[in-house]
Amino acid sequence: MTPRNAFVLTLLLLTAAACGPAGEDRPGESAFDALAAGAFLPRDPWLEVADLYRAQHGAAAERAEGQVPFASALEVVDGWAGAEEWGAWGLGERTRARFVVGDPRPYELAVTAMAPPGSAERQQTVRAVVNGHEVGAFTAGDDWATHRLPVPPEALRRGVNELDLVYAYHLDGLESDHRPLALGLERLGLVPAGRRPPAPGEVGFRVYRGQKVLVLEAPGTYVAPLEVPRAGAALDFELGTPRGEGSELRISALSVEGHERALATFRSGDPTPGVHRLALDAWRGAPVLLVLTAEPAAGERFTVRRPRLVPGDAREPGDDAPAGEPPAEEPPPVVLIVLDAARPDHFGAYGYERETTPVLDALAAESLVYRQAVAECSYTLCSMPSLLSGLFFVQHGLVHDGLVLADEVVTLAEALRGAGYLTLGYTGNPNSSRMTGSDQGFDELYEIWKTHPGHITRRVVRRLRQADVAARPFFLMIHYVPPHEPYAPDPEFDVFGDPAYDGPVTSDRELAQAVYDRKIELDESDLAEMVALYDGNLRMADAAVGRVLAGLKDAGRYDDALVIVTSDHGEAFFEHGWMGHNKTIYEEMLRVPLIVKLPRSWEPPAELDLDRLVTLADVPATILRRLGLEAPAAVRGLDLLDGDPPERALYLRSAKKTDPWLGVRTRRWKAIWGNGGGELYDLAADPGETVDVIAEHPLLRAGLALLLSRAIRAEEPLRAGARAGEISEEDRTMLRALGYL
Repeated sequence: MTPRNAFVLTLLLLTAAACGPAGEDRPGESAFDALAAGAFLPRDPWLEVADLYRAQHGAAAERAEGQVPFASALEVVDGWAGAEEWGAWGLGERTRARFVVGDPRPYELAVTAMAPPGSAERQQTVRAVVNGHEVGAFTAGDDWATHRLPVPPEALRRGVNELDLVYAYHLDGLESDHRPLALGLERLGLVPAGRRPPAPGEVGFRVYRGQKVLVLEAPGTYVAPLEVPRAGAALDFELGTPRGEGSELRISALSVEGHERALATFRSGDPTPGVHRLALDAWRGAPVLLVLTAEPAAGERFTVRRPRLVPGDAREPGDDAPAGEPPAEEPPPVVLIVLDAARPDHFGAYGYERETTPVLDALAAESLVYRQAVAECSYTLCSMPSLLSGLFFVQHGLVHDGLVLADEVVTLAEALRGAGYLTLGYTGNPNSSRMTGSDQGFDELYEIWKTHPGHITRRVVRRLRQADVAARPFFLMIHYVPPHEPYAPDPEFDVFGDPAYDGPVTSDRELAQAVYDRKIELDESDLAEMVALYDGNLRMADAAVGRVLAGLKDAGRYDDALVIVTSDHGEAFFEHGWMGHNKTIYEEMLRVPLIVKLPRSWEPPAELDLDRLVTLADVPATILRRLGLEAPAAVRGLDLLDGDPPERALYLRSAKKTDPWLGVRTRRWKAIWGNGGGELYDLAADPGETVDVIAEHPLLRAGLALLLSRAIRAEEPLRAGARAGEISEEDRTMLRALGYL
């Protein structure tokens, strides 16, 4: 992605902890806290641009604290700078902002501005241009003043609009910033013709916690996230409506896939005795965004009192997803194979034209192949705990070096060992080793710090021949390094490059790291050679898997085994300006293969949707349920064999310890916060994430960000046990070899 000069500003937010610790609230009373942690989008695009400096420099701190920055109804784009002393400045020849209009009608542009220091000898004339239509001009003086210009409806369009402030001249910057200054800006926005701009601090929405009351007192839309139990629920509340004429409140529900459904409409003078009830059963087990669109007349307001989420029946959330029926036959062997940094679109089973994965393609032909499988994190340290425990990263909290999985976390290996399984682990990556607590539950965990897969494969095949493995159910986890770099395939697998290539690309690890760090640029032929080496590495890993599967067959355990092949994250080849992984949360770094071969006695549902959104945490959840074992209460993964899964939102993270990229992924949408701005992609129409549509969907982008902030805050108690871990020198050596140090 080309970096753009965009600062994502904070919405007019009124937030609270999404919900208290379990058991603090009586059943049915936690909805108030959830609703009070929403965001208000004023109907009329308005921005206190004096807060630009604070918003720009506070974004990193907000993300570090689990607060996601939102974009307001009016968003700054190009030609802006934040200055601590002056508030915000327009730069250069013009300043651009983007805003959303739902109903084009007569507006006025209101700008509170002043000329830059030292401009007394010349008057700064500012022309305002909306969508290419010049709507007027004003002259800025040497003190703050508000200027209003009429904006006719024909200059506006429904949806995204662009505003340019075009300057007659500009001066050198401030002493600490030498970019040219053009205009000091304090407040900017559109207001309906004849209406005053909102006063500073006038928010349009208020929360009175002691009385459990929400108040909407200005035109706009309020959005708040709710989690609907699998058993279903209804929202009960009392409503106060304005007494005068001309006010309206519309309540709807917006799914995480962007589908909105009207729930109720209230108007001035409607009788409001008793309690109103909104049924939410259509979103069982799913997050949903409650949307309140208010149009109060001047001086009027709507009040929502004592909202309560009433369960559909007496069961607690999650009680309707019990463990599966225990199998009548002997429990099957469970084999989990991880190919580090494997891109699914480089597998033949996913449509790749090269013969990189003949073994896995044959396995896929007799397996379930999930086509929308993603890791939540673009790096091993964060994604492997999810695969081994069924917890999301906001729960396990293992997000940066030096942390160890909490002892309180019950891993898949621990659960299976408790059910009588022999648990065996083989890893070539220290980020899934004792160093990170990934040994929890393994009877044997072999840490083999060799990047070539043969070292692990030989050990595994020998172990499969031994009597104790043949005599009991076992869980076998293998974490291979390839296709992760160093891209150093054996000669027999290095078959995809151009024999005539004579450029700088080799299997050298340091060269690959320099490319990852953007210290070396590759031309088209260089990149093609790098991809060819990666494909050779994948072919080498595929052959290693083939030897393990052959070992299972030789031991007579293959047909009855549950075999799962996946990856911990993807690998980028400059689709968005980066190579490798860790750095971003675009699809190329998050998409993973997921191939599931069932035991011969298991039958999947006839209508199983293999295009559903699935993630690594679903693997433990599926194994435990299908073996008839009770999953730990904290497990949030879904059963991969559930024929009717709920809609879901997955939370995403990049590897950066401070100011990481954060995101939300649904089946259709990907929202990202990082890289200096916010982004939203419609993956159904744009799977390559090339067209940012964040300005076109202000309600959805705000709602997805609220879900992420809520999840990070609400799950804090589950990751409190993560503790500092020690890294041995041997671990450090392998981490350096893999590019992690």
